[in-house]
Amino acid sequence: MNPKLADKLEKDFYSYLLSGFEPLKTSQEEKEDLINNLPDRLMAYSKENENLFIKELDIKLGDDSIFYITMNNKKKTPEYQTELTNAWLDLIVENKKLGNDLIKYSYLTSGFKMNINQFYTYIPYQFFAEGHIDEYINETLFELSNSDISDKQFSTQFFSHNITDYQLVGKIHGSQLNKKGLSNPAGVILEPNENFKGVKEYYVYEVSSEVEGKIKKRTLLFKLLGYDKDNAAILKRVPVHGKKDSKGHRIVEWSFGNEITTKDNDILIQPTTENLLELENQIDERYNPDKTKEDDFENMSDLDENITQEVKELWAFHSKVILEKHSNVTIQDFADIVNKNDKEEVENWIKKLL
Repeated sequence: MNPKLADKLEKDFYSYLLSGFEPLKTSQEEKEDLINNLPDRLMAYSKENENLFIKELDIKLGDDSIFYITMNNKKKTPEYQTELTNAWLDLIVENKKLGNDLIKYSYLTSGFKMNINQFYTYIPYQFFAEGHIDEYINETLFELSNSDISDKQFSTQFFSHNITDYQLVGKIHGSQLNKKGLSNPAGVILEPNENFKGVKEYYVYEVSSEVEGKIKKRTLLFKLLGYDKDNAAILKRVPVHGKKDSKGHRIVEWSFGNEITTKDNDILIQPTTENLLELENQIDERYNPDKTKEDDFENMSDLDENITQEVKELWAFHSKVILEKHSNVTIQDFADIVNKNDKEEVENWIKKLL
């Protein structure tokens, strides 16, 4: 697997996992209250109270007229960082709701992933210890090892949080849509194209619309369902979760083990049962990522034409076992290795996977 993708998966799964940690859980109404009202509450408190941690926080206007609570992440000495954490702990003692709401807010605006505006790194460890976070993580990971339900939710939420990563999602262009275009709110059908088959599972399509005299761009997300009898791809519209603006502010919407239902899910017209059936009834061949992978490896279409027969045979001999053991191995992973045309390097890579 690509090291950058592995790192992204690990960090996003950690964000996803923590959304199920009881002290961090918030309802949709609570999330909206924190995003819309906590900056004002913080400002009002800071006018009447002295606290080093609050003094370091700033309120900045982001895109779409949303105010964000941020912190300047210029380098701070270890001693000063400790003082900030202690000041946050003092705030929790003095005003428990505000102190804990800032912890929840720091998660909502970072997913506990580093960014230029984050301040979650100063959360007092007592917050996690009192919530028994070690016990939560160990028990949850044990349960996950015996069930794939939550994993499926993570997969969906992972793609919907990463719509600008084109290693993960493909792009649909206007010329690829069939004559019905975006008329069905449940999804789209593309023009027949044999080369489209099995490239990726999720795709984005950018649309522009005029809002209050300004052109606003939106990114729509689709999931590949399958193909009709003419090999035209059929894709279902799925919600986009989380947001990131041009100034680096972000909001995450992870929900461990649950399907996310939000008011702001970017689907402006909810599809009816008839809309969904219109798509489903035209599917002649269901999309199967495992079958796609096997087909890709068999035809080797993405590999350099100069790859030696010896290297190809080496892969062909071991490919079935590797694909069964490692569902995340892709044709691109193999292509990156074998395009170097080094038999010894290919052998070492295969040994690690067996």
